[in-house]
Amino acid sequence: MSKKFADLTEEQKQKFNTQLASFGISPKDVPATIVADGKVHMHHDPELATVKTFTCQVKDLAQLKRLCGVPDKVFQQPGSDAHIPYPAKFAADRVRLLAGGKKEVAAAALTESERKLVDSSMVSYMLGNSSRVAPENVQAVNALNFPMTISVAAAQDLVVSGPYQVTQSLVCGTITIEPSGYLEIIGDASIQTQVFTVEGR
Repeated sequence: MSKKFADLTEEQKQKFNTQLASFGISPKDVPATIVADGKVHMHHDPELATVKTFTCQVKDLAQLKRLCGVPDKVFQQPGSDAHIPYPAKFAADRVRLLAGGKKEVAAAALTESERKLVDSSMVSYMLGNSSRVAPENVQAVNALNFPMTISVAAAQDLVVSGPYQVTQSLVCGTITIEPSGYLEIIGDASIQTQVFTVEGR
């Protein structure tokens, strides 16, 4: 039996509202229900989305971690992050060079191995224990990728009855996947919900 937003506890509703607030979204601006029947979709460009989409300015990697990443507290037990391939330390002199100019200039100055190191640093920071990613690496990621704008789709209840692409951030009180529905994750995306129900499987 799937739950709806009205069935949530007050604590769950407050957590949902807190998640919205972290993106700068007011609960009163969020639709009560989105029915994803294969004809509606998210998009990085709000003008091309068929569901109400919000934009959020993100100043650095630490803020993105708070918004969409795995909390560091998950990794309190030794070995709990053994699956995370933490990268090698970025050379300090290269970081100073990259951080000293515009993003476009810094990106053009990267070697292929440095580009891979920046990408792996960002992934490890977001999905693992951020304290295990060297400060030099974080500085390089910030210099090359921030500030950035992310798009957010939100609803009290999301009912998925067909294919539904998730392209960046999805924040819902409840998500119900009906037998004919499924979520298709495109690129780097995050999903936050209080109750996730898959029916008929």
